[in-house]
Amino acid sequence: MTIETKQHEVARPGRSERAMRRFAAAVSLFYALNVIVPWRPQFTGDVDDSWIYPLHLAFAQHWQWGRDIAFTYGPWGFLTAGFAPQTIHTLLLVWIVTTGALWWNVWELSSGLNWKPWSRALAVVLLFGVIAQTDLRPIAPVILLLFVHIADFSDRFALARKLLLVLLVALMSLAKFTFFGLAVPIVLLISIDEIIRRRVPWVIITYCFGIGLFWLMAGQSIAGFVPYVKWSMELTRAYGDAMSIYGQPGDHSLPWFVLLSFVVIFWTALTMWRTSKRGPIFASLALLAAFSALFKIGYVRRDSHLIVAAGFPLFVVLLVSIAQWRQMNQRLRITAVIVMIAGGLLGDSVRSVYWATSLERGLLSTVIAIPANIAAAMIHLIGSPSTEIIFESVARPLPALPNAGKVDFYPTARLDEIAGEWSFSKRPVWESYAATTSSLLELNAAHLRSAAAPDTILFKIDPIDHRFPSQDDSLSWPGLLTRYEPAGTWNDRIVLRKRANPPAYRIEPMQTLTSKLEDWIDLPRAPGVLLWISIDIKPNGRHALANAFYRPHELWMNVEFSSGEVKPHRLIPDLIRTGFLLSPAVESTPDFAALYSKADAVRRVARIQLTEPTFGGSAQFEPEIKLHFSRLIIEPKQPG
Repeated sequence: MTIETKQHEVARPGRSERAMRRFAAAVSLFYALNVIVPWRPQFTGDVDDSWIYPLHLAFAQHWQWGRDIAFTYGPWGFLTAGFAPQTIHTLLLVWIVTTGALWWNVWELSSGLNWKPWSRALAVVLLFGVIAQTDLRPIAPVILLLFVHIADFSDRFALARKLLLVLLVALMSLAKFTFFGLAVPIVLLISIDEIIRRRVPWVIITYCFGIGLFWLMAGQSIAGFVPYVKWSMELTRAYGDAMSIYGQPGDHSLPWFVLLSFVVIFWTALTMWRTSKRGPIFASLALLAAFSALFKIGYVRRDSHLIVAAGFPLFVVLLVSIAQWRQMNQRLRITAVIVMIAGGLLGDSVRSVYWATSLERGLLSTVIAIPANIAAAMIHLIGSPSTEIIFESVARPLPALPNAGKVDFYPTARLDEIAGEWSFSKRPVWESYAATTSSLLELNAAHLRSAAAPDTILFKIDPIDHRFPSQDDSLSWPGLLTRYEPAGTWNDRIVLRKRANPPAYRIEPMQTLTSKLEDWIDLPRAPGVLLWISIDIKPNGRHALANAFYRPHELWMNVEFSSGEVKPHRLIPDLIRTGFLLSPAVESTPDFAALYSKADAVRRVARIQLTEPTFGGSAQFEPEIKLHFSRLIIEPKQPG
């Protein structure tokens, strides 16, 4: 017997009760619109703004994913963060519709509570508050779809609500490849269930239709979808080696997240068993896939994404409780309350590290922010000039460089730098730190050799995670040194102008050495030479397992200068196999500028040592390494 059938067994409410129910529903919808729709500018204030703002430009100007862009965020990625005058009305419209669809489905699910209207509305308000405060907005539709499918409503709007939710899942799948990877297994599980029950698999049909529809609505070429998936998978493949960090804040929450994940899955299966014999199987498999994805999102790098992972158990328990409370026995209800408390404590422990505020205060702040959100909404409705004023108050764009032509920023950029009046010709992998495989490095290097290469590059040395600086877009460095030349400074960057007649370059092999991890290796004596190195290092089976299920060990290089000073730098395995400039060691933006004329003034490396911190575990790399030393030779400039 379905939830909807049971709902009709109760007596029909009177007119005053229906009015109260509608008013309570309206209040909960108003709150949902307040917290889910991004009424005010949302920027991180850090390096992430370097890709957030261009996502808005890319949508507005129809940059082509798979051809112009290789990034895990898709053509609708601007929905996830940021703000720009060119996209604000689309952004708000999409999130208003999304919020309405989410609320409609949640409100119908909450009929399983059988509570008074205001108690029911409070439960819905709490759920949407948790979604907003744990940044689960793009993920919520696919999890909600799972439980709407299991509820199996049979009213006349049931199919429409469900398919609208599927379209939202398709839309969010094109916002970020991670969401695509999370949605596909759940959509497949639901479709298998539909086929087993001899129903038309409307979910997967609608999902595929939605992917195609929204891809085209974003101005994308059909031919670009497969390359977009290919490059997104390439970026995802190297994520563990390139972006994992050990010893970050939030490590304490890992065992509690794993334990709570299994408790939530088991509790959900028991709850589903009381209303559906197939529900526990599909719910358990889908939640296992979802928790695994959130585990990788949150605990590989352990930055603010950890808030999303840590808030997910509480979100799931709240959603299942709203849908199934009436069918639960006393033990399941008590367990639900305990798990909610545990989920809230887990979320608080992580939020206190990254956001310096508790979940309770965050929920209270959503109520306090209602007047400011209403004011922002009114400003957006007035027109774009007011919107631009709001944006400028956040971004404070710096004046653009005159006569710059097509521009790109290396390796990243701040919001105030890129928000000015620029004409961009960005490389496919926008952020140099994200080009973490040989294929991605070559993609960016090829862009500099193409007719679409920027006229001006605004360059600085700014690596992340203590990486050796020349690893960032390492294959592009020879092109930067030959195809461009310094032409002054802008802000704290070197201005590089494209040369009319660039000199040629070649990488000439010098010497190959075999050594071992932890051994010190003397560099070839080559005064005045731009010393290029590629390093062969083999990961073992433990590395493959760690990369698949958690995070691999980091690889570090200790660099000793002729002065005797030693500096540690992180290495990315795929990047060092491809090669990078080792000596002179470019540690600052002036050092890079000196490569064009005074390379001897930059400190040279005397010897290096590669290490693998194991933190008490087993090694994940073979001890033997092979080092290939070469000269980067720039031919004399041809007369123009």
